[in-house]
Amino acid sequence: VIALYNSDTNTLNYNGVTYVVNNPSSTLLMVGGTTEENAQMGMATFWFNVLMVIALTLFAGIMSGLTVGYLSIDDLVMELKLSTGTDEEKQFANNIIPVISNHHWLLVTLLLCNSFAMEAMPIFLARIVNEMLAIVISVTLVLFFGEIIPQALCTGPNQLKIASFLAKPTIFLMYVTYPISYPLSLLIDHVVGKHMKSRFANSDLRGLIELHTVDALNKIKEEEE
Repeated sequence: VIALYNSDTNTLNYNGVTYVVNNPSSTLLMVGGTTEENAQMGMATFWFNVLMVIALTLFAGIMSGLTVGYLSIDDLVMELKLSTGTDEEKQFANNIIPVISNHHWLLVTLLLCNSFAMEAMPIFLARIVNEMLAIVISVTLVLFFGEIIPQALCTGPNQLKIASFLAKPTIFLMYVTYPISYPLSLLIDHVVGKHMKSRFANSDLRGLIELHTVDALNKIKEEEE
């Protein structure tokens, strides 16, 4: 498309027809077609950007929540759930253990996906609002819907249920990002060492039993009173 724009009169000459440009800085300006068609295409682009902002914010929130949620789950607790838990807890453990067993690979995958969403979101946001408003909205969305709420949910009472439900999508992301995330995880293993399974020393186990014994005795005393 070849058109001549006159900045003095804010007009655009295209194929011998002169168009008045009301907003020359708008990125939604469409050349050719009827005014109604241009408006429809402009609205379609606007709502596409809005949906992308919402989708990227939610995706970033899920990645942030899962980072805290998965990495705060003790693999020893999962092994105990697998052997002595209820049927539901055993199912949760079966789904979660394969995810958290690759600790650094999981960590890199979640952080990589979160960073991608965080960096891409302002690009779409800047297309629908001015730069200052984009910063305010971006910070607000990231703070509440990308950090606080997801992390509170993923570490709350439904932590295992959420981790189990999102286990397969998480593994899928681990393999999608494999060319980047897996080599980085190997580098982290080499630099800081591999993440070892949690195990209690004899002294720790003895202390744990004593704590449970004291708590049990206190509950008995409270019931008697």
